[in-house]
Amino acid sequence: MDAASIGPAERLQIISQGCAAWRIADAGQLWASIEKGSLTGGRIEDLRLNLRGSGTARVDTAARSVDLVSRGPAKTAIGRLDGMIDAELWGRGQLDLGSGFAGEARLWIKGKGQILDHGEAGKVEAEARLGGKIRIRATRGVVSGAGDIQVGSPKAPLTGF
Repeated sequence: MDAASIGPAERLQIISQGCAAWRIADAGQLWASIEKGSLTGGRIEDLRLNLRGSGTARVDTAARSVDLVSRGPAKTAIGRLDGMIDAELWGRGQLDLGSGFAGEARLWIKGKGQILDHGEAGKVEAEARLGGKIRIRATRGVVSGAGDIQVGSPKAPLTGF
């Protein structure tokens, strides 16, 4: 597997269809499309990620926003999320969010995959279909959702749409 290491960058765009391993120190904006390879990053301010197939992504911190579309068995892990997230998972993929606070979270999954939020969220819109699961540790705001969604100790009611 080929590997590429990139130091701190203001803006970065990666399109990878092979089995490359990308290592990004830090970035203001990172837009990446990964099919079979992997991406590892430090602190990313704004992250736009498109994963397909067996692609994987692991980022230490997403400091402002995450926009994720994942298809297939792709796996994404974000150690700390501070900001908003918009995530769509299709298939058996997994999104694992560590600590932090997502002021707004839009989480959607269709297929046997799962979204795990170990941090805290404000306003949440969530939908899990066809065997998908969404788990959120805690919320501070309104949660609306449909499907297999569980909130650990919410400070707001769970309502369906």
